[in-house]
Amino acid sequence: MATCIACEAEVDTLEMEVGDTLTCGECGAEMEVISLRPLELELVDDVVDDADEVGSDDDAADEDDEDLA
Repeated sequence: MATCIACEAEVDTLEMEVGDTLTCGECGAEMEVISLRPLELELVDDVVDDADEVGSDDDAADEDDEDLA
């Protein structure tokens, strides 16, 4: 068993492997298994948000380049 990162409810991690995703039965948060020993979970939304932030920074830089032209 592990604890949900979002709501601290217990979630079942029996037979999970690194890279698997699980959903909290209480709040619906999706988490990815990052490590088994020690058990580490990461919210799937955090991974997506990080990728979006990188893309938005690149878009802003492109717009600045256009303004200089």
